[in-house]
Amino acid sequence: MEETGGLGVDIIVDSGVRLHEGEEEVESEEKKLLPHKHDIISVLGVGGHWVTSHQDLQLDPPDCRLLYLKSASVSFLNPEVWTASSSQQGRYLHILKDIVEKMS
Repeated sequence: MEETGGLGVDIIVDSGVRLHEGEEEVESEEKKLLPHKHDIISVLGVGGHWVTSHQDLQLDPPDCRLLYLKSASVSFLNPEVWTASSSQQGRYLHILKDIVEKMS
């Protein structure tokens, strides 16, 4: 947040996330480096997007409220997206286009 002047980031595309603060017990080193879901939501700016591939993501009411107050959204990437019919692929390509536009 300091690097953005307190404004937050527009888009976060994660490669994994820890769901609970208490997941510290027997974890691999890779898993320890992943951010907590609350940390990701906290650094989103107003109107930000979080794109995740975590299939078991569950948002608690405080996290949902924070997303709501920021007008932020969560999108999911999954393997089925890439094998969808051509009519459905247009929707996902639109999401990816929006991400690329915001990053440039």
